[in-house]
This record gives sequence, structure tokens and C-alpha cells, in this order.
Amino acid sequence: MAELTLEQQVARLTAIEDIKQMKALYCSYCDKGYDPEGIASLFVEDGIWDGADFGRHVGVPAIKEFFRGVSSDIIFAGHLVLNPI
Repeated sequence: MAELTLEQQVARLTAIEDIKQMKALYCSYCDKGYDPEGIASLFVEDGIWDGADFGRHVGVPAIKEFFRGVSSDIIFAGHLVLNPI
């Protein structure tokens, strides 16, 4: 890998931290009953949430709709991420 400039290093570290924060927010919204507004706010308008057996949901409205009804279907979830919050 080529030597990064200081500006590139800062941008890289900032992106890494932003991703950690977003993952932590996602976990928090899941822990609060799968908050559909909160979870959907983490996606771009045409974002995709792909939950394998739970289906593939495309776009913010579809993601919100899915999470409005999923809370009772998920009886256990383990967040296997490092949580910086």
C-alpha cells in the first residue's frame, strides 16, 4: 500500500470511526425494540437491508415497514460487534 498523506490518514480514520458509531447506533436501535425510524435513518434512500431468512428489503420505506413488524419475531439477537459507545 502506498504511503498515505496526513490528510488521507485523517480521512481514513474518520471514516472508520463513523462506521463504528453507525454500527453502535444500529445495535442501540435494535435493543430498543427494533426502532423502525431509527434503523431506517441509517440507510440512504435506496439502501438495502439483507437479513437472509428475514428477507431483503430495499429502500427506506421498505426497511421501516419490515422493522415495524419484526420485533415479536426476533426473540434473541446477539450483537457481535465492538461497541464504542
